[in-house]
Amino acid sequence: ILRVYLVFAAILTTAQIYFWMTASNQKIASQSFHPTDSTRAAGEMSMEFSLKGKTSNLNLIFDTDLANSWFFLQGNLYEKNTSINTPFQFTSEFYQGYEEGESWSEGKQDKEVFLNEIKPGDYVLNLEMETDPANKLPGIELTIVHDVPMISNYGIILILMSIPLIAVFFFERSFETRRWQDSDFNPYFVFEGSDSDY
Repeated sequence: ILRVYLVFAAILTTAQIYFWMTASNQKIASQSFHPTDSTRAAGEMSMEFSLKGKTSNLNLIFDTDLANSWFFLQGNLYEKNTSINTPFQFTSEFYQGYEEGESWSEGKQDKEVFLNEIKPGDYVLNLEMETDPANKLPGIELTIVHDVPMISNYGIILILMSIPLIAVFFFERSFETRRWQDSDFNPYFVFEGSDSDY
């Protein structure tokens, strides 16, 4: 089973290197949004762009000026020719301060969203934001990148492939330990030492 695992691992690694080298990692568009209360309605914050080439992922990078607050963002990617909708949502928070002579922070001001299997086409991205009524909505710099190389899937598959190998190893180890347990030549015997009187 180890030989089979190594073969599949080599194939997987080769495929990952190929996809990494051929990924375009192309910046499609970027736009700044400075929302106010009047832009809370769906459709008020939107941008249009076109995708060409192959079906691949889309990386939406949100850089904000969020400070000591949170916001909820709901988005929808709409393809104009096929009327296909790809919805997404997330909540982001960022707090910072100064206490007992030291500065601290919690959360992040930026957020990334990956949308998979996005086909070439003409798209409209609609965004709607909400936050605490006592706070203002943060400004956003949105960057859209197409066909981004990702190593996370490679790592997950490699880990899943390793599970049967580890299971077989412990099963065989347990079987061999039981098989040799009554033998004087037990290779799995561990000498723990004994007390001696002098």
